[in-house]
Amino acid sequence: MNPAFFQQVETILAPERLGAYRQDGATPATTLARYLLNMALCEALYSPLQFAEVVFRLSAEHLAALQAGQTLALDVQNEYIAFLISVESAKLEQAIKANLRGLGYGG
Repeated sequence: MNPAFFQQVETILAPERLGAYRQDGATPATTLARYLLNMALCEALYSPLQFAEVVFRLSAEHLAALQAGQTLALDVQNEYIAFLISVESAKLEQAIKANLRGLGYGG
């Protein structure tokens, strides 16, 4: 790796940030590779961790509502959404069957 290139990258990202990736005296190329791998891992885990946080928070709210003897507005919304999905799913299935019949497949 060109030392001037790494120096520019280090200046932009800050030496303190890259320092964690070269504590063992790694080469500039290895240091940058470790940094990029960490970025990719963080990016890959962002959505699953966000989903886990939402599920945990909603579960806690649901449990608190049950303890208080209340129904969450979200429960009512979820039932309505499930109903809409089932209606739209049935319409979609009918449309697919109609298209398949039009193409000569099925009865």
